[in-house]
Amino acid sequence: MSVVDASVWVSRYVMPDINHQSSQRWLTQQATQGKPLFAPILVLAEVGSAVARQTGRQRLGQMALSGLLNFPNLRLVPIDTLLGHTAAQIAISLGVKGSDAVYVALAQQLGVPIITWDNQQRVRAAQLVTALTP
Repeated sequence: MSVVDASVWVSRYVMPDINHQSSQRWLTQQATQGKPLFAPILVLAEVGSAVARQTGRQRLGQMALSGLLNFPNLRLVPIDTLLGHTAAQIAISLGVKGSDAVYVALAQQLGVPIITWDNQQRVRAAQLVTALTP
């Protein structure tokens, strides 16, 4: 079980990304092994928009969105008041972006590692949770 940051999903769907193959391999392995993966519902907008922006193709953003919605073992978690408040406190105390703090807060809430390519998020999140790359 782990929380997977948008950076991992984006690199999976953007082939020129330096981490594309590693993300693809790791996510496929998690799916094959049936390991539960979690992400806040925010991941849909983050990944769809990032893929569309980075590739210049809205269709690829839509395909990434569809891929997320159909990815085996991915559980999308709503951002309720408790998660939102915890994320705000984490953003303030760790000095991370608000969206990054949501992933960290979810990992903390679930008691699982966060998987990310974002170095700042990984280093700062390590103060609260196990933070790894794929």
